Amino acid sequence: VGAQSGITVDQVAALGATVDSVGMGTEMAATAISRMIPAIKNNAFDIAHAIGVTPETIRNMYESGHAMDVILMILKHIKEENLNSDGVEKLLGSGGTGEIMKELNQQGARAGIVFAGLSQNVDELERNLQTAHSAYEEGTAIMDEYNKMNDTTAGKLERLKNQIQEVFVNNSNQQFFGWVIDRLRDV
Repeated sequence: VGAQSGITVDQVAALGATVDSVGMGTEMAATAISRMIPAIKNNAFDIAHAIGVTPETIRNMYESGHAMDVILMILKHIKEENLNSDGVEKLLGSGGTGEIMKELNQQGARAGIVFAGLSQNVDELERNLQTAHSAYEEGTAIMDEYNKMNDTTAGKLERLKNQIQEVFVNNSNQQFFGWVIDRLRDV
């Protein structure tokens, strides 16, 4: 679900770190978040209406791989409105359809707890997102450097191997080393 919406590995790690740091049940949070991601796509109108933006904004962000930004918008709205889990349930069921709650598999109370909790820690989530992204980029850069060095080292070893083979395959060198080996046997 995350990959289809553009949620990256580092963003998942940041969500996990935030959920863990605030003492939230990881399974409950993972379920709510993983169900919210497709709910964003399928209920852009209701979500937009609930948080005061246009449906096009939600759709464009989601379709361009920025579902995490939509989640952050939702969490910030929940925080600004100072909603508790019941308020979140009402917010996500707004528009008179309750479609978002259906999308969350009728786990509204649990989803409300998760999103209310995350909204109160949205600043920490944003810091974790930045930290995770930096670490991911740094890890990628380190792997790129390792691969360059490894390729360089592998290339050097291959050239050395070829030079050694050339020394032993060359006819005049074969005669010389043959003579050395014969003399060593005599000793």
